[in-house]
Amino acid sequence: MISIFADYAGDVKDSKQRVVVLATLIASDTQIEQINRYCSDLKNKVAGWDVDTSHEQFEFKTYEILQGSGLWRKLGEDKRIKVAKALRRVIWDSGLHFAVVLINKEDGGLRGIDEFDKSVGSMTDQTLATISEEKKHSLESLITKLLEKKGLGPLGNMTGLLFGLTTGLMHEKGLRDSAKLIMDDQFVKQIGAWELIFLIHEISWPLIGKLGLFPHWPKNNQPGWHLGDTLDPIDSRDSYGVQLADFVAYTTRRINEKPSSLADGVSVINEYPVFPVGDYEGIYFVTSFAPRPRRTYPKKTKRRR
Repeated sequence: MISIFADYAGDVKDSKQRVVVLATLIASDTQIEQINRYCSDLKNKVAGWDVDTSHEQFEFKTYEILQGSGLWRKLGEDKRIKVAKALRRVIWDSGLHFAVVLINKEDGGLRGIDEFDKSVGSMTDQTLATISEEKKHSLESLITKLLEKKGLGPLGNMTGLLFGLTTGLMHEKGLRDSAKLIMDDQFVKQIGAWELIFLIHEISWPLIGKLGLFPHWPKNNQPGWHLGDTLDPIDSRDSYGVQLADFVAYTTRRINEKPSSLADGVSVINEYPVFPVGDYEGIYFVTSFAPRPRRTYPKKTKRRR
């Protein structure tokens, strides 16, 4: 069984935050056992450093670790960096693959989101035009109900992009079985009608390649869909996998928003190229499948330290 852990960092509505990042981690059952063991050992270690690991609010929350806040406020910077590097090592040693969507508002990311939303709407309309009237009416009714009941948040279609990149990464790595999607419950609230995302992907997957979302794969050989049709919202405190997805998302956001921050020395994406998503302004992606890029986001990549 493959599990996909997902979380995000940043607020697309907060004008003071320039960067928003969405991230997934792909893990097999064996890898989940590894990360649970590694993180449990790390938890026992920090307990000896006067971190209250018995507190109900305890988790490896990357923001608090790097900022020295919350339950990590008593820990000195040197040890907090050690914790962050240990979390990065968990991802490396477990061989976890990741996918990241990065929205940079200074580069026109909000306009990019709007244009991407329009493309998804056009793609959905094209798909509906090819099916029977009976099925079309049924799908249109379902879409209307979902939008009226929950609406689609500002990160809705960006999350769909993240899922598409993730299934493409799975396909590239030979992971062709359906996966279980486990998301931070606050992330799910940012999406709104998440069911609509799966519905759009289900009916429109053959057209998605035409949007140029997967520059790594030719348009006539796009990856299959491997994320099923449901997700499992979870409190991040209850999942080391989600906490590691938070680590990827937050450190990626910080090195792009404030390069001189502590995150600069612990991010897992430092050695990977950052690609633009088609011609959508300010929208970029990174995956752990990284062939030679044709053109990349103007950011110097780094080697592991």
